[in-house]
Amino acid sequence: MCGKDVAGTQHHSQKFVDNVNAILKQYRGRVVQELDVKFEFDATLAEHLDDWVNFAFIITNKESSS
Repeated sequence: MCGKDVAGTQHHSQKFVDNVNAILKQYRGRVVQELDVKFEFDATLAEHLDDWVNFAFIITNKESSS
């Protein structure tokens, strides 16, 4: 794989992460009924995936405890 392809893939991945994070920041709902994120798995994205799942869990549990 040439360096240009790797850089392009990393840029695409970062743009995807930035887009998901922007959407979650705008979320104003009370409960996350479903969180569906589809992408080709890349181990470097695991931390972001954890953050997204935690977001859904925290939002849902805040409403449950109210």
